[in-house]
Amino acid sequence: MDEKNNFGQQQWQVSQNQNTDTTRSQFLGTGEGEVPLAKMPSDKIDVRTMASDVTSMQETGGGMPRPYTPQTQTTAPKETTARPTPISPSQSPINFVDQMVGGIGQAGQQTSTTPQPKKTGGGRSLFGTLLIVIIVVGLIVIGYFFVYPQFINTGTEKDQGVATTTPPTLPEETANVPPIPAPETATTSPVVPPTAPVSTVEVHASFFKTKADLVVDAKLSAFTLEDLKKPIAFETTSVPLFKEIVWKTQENKPLSFSQIASLIFPNFFTTEKVANFEDDFTLFAYSNTKGTWLGFVVKLKDGVDIGAIQNSMSTLQKDIGLKNLFLSDPGTMNPWKDGKVRNKPTSLAPFSLQGATISYTWFDRYLLVSSNLEAAEEAGKRLGY
Repeated sequence: MDEKNNFGQQQWQVSQNQNTDTTRSQFLGTGEGEVPLAKMPSDKIDVRTMASDVTSMQETGGGMPRPYTPQTQTTAPKETTARPTPISPSQSPINFVDQMVGGIGQAGQQTSTTPQPKKTGGGRSLFGTLLIVIIVVGLIVIGYFFVYPQFINTGTEKDQGVATTTPPTLPEETANVPPIPAPETATTSPVVPPTAPVSTVEVHASFFKTKADLVVDAKLSAFTLEDLKKPIAFETTSVPLFKEIVWKTQENKPLSFSQIASLIFPNFFTTEKVANFEDDFTLFAYSNTKGTWLGFVVKLKDGVDIGAIQNSMSTLQKDIGLKNLFLSDPGTMNPWKDGKVRNKPTSLAPFSLQGATISYTWFDRYLLVSSNLEAAEEAGKRLGY
């Protein structure tokens, strides 16, 4: 009985001492007149006591007390940083900020699982945390409203292959100004205006009483001086060849003399002068050993004063188009002089090219103009003179 009382008294004293130690350990003295500081909580420590030994002996049937094995403290999980989930363009910026702040809170909760010693100056720590949160939220807002849309637009344009450049816009005054037409190039020879009607005759009747060796119909699509000469080649023949050339349109209409006269002698055959001659005329080409030479015969209309026309022939001698009657460049022109063709008085002017001599001769009311004297003789003969 005494042993039990002593044992109970010892147990009460141990329990009382533990309570006293616990009470004392809760506060630490800081000196006289100062408020005691609270002791930082420590990890739970299992203490081996007499009571635990007795309990151990009873469980083992009075044998030796079994050793006490303290529970192993589990290591705190590694601190992980919560990453904010990406937002879609349709998500509002307020929800996005709430999600980011919640992620920061979760990261703080995961980090706080490991007990940390309490430090003084909690106000500074709270201010620093709030400052970091404000900076992070500001960066998120800037990224959402400024940086993120740029990446979205750039990616979309690259996927669709859309060029971001915009065509330059002209000022309103410049846009309404009509374009300046390009200047027309000048031609060396007169050209019949495309809108002007082509002058033709219904039927061509040759002035030659003796027909030519060959009659050639030359259909033309254009009526410049160069186009008139294209069907006729400058060639030589060992035997003279006399051909009659008939210039026609694509509709097989013979060209009138008024259509081509101004192309050959523009100074002499003016509109007034051409009106004194018939529209139908005869064109010839004579080939010999020296080349091929052009000439034509035109007739005065009935009732026209032949003396007035003959007196104006000096104008023909000064015409700038005297070389237009030649198929090849005749060279330098010598002065005019008198001569004869088929015993008719003629005026002629030789050139430096051998065989090239321009002449005009009146056979009654027929005017014969030739670029070679032999061709003029043959044409007068075929006229019946």
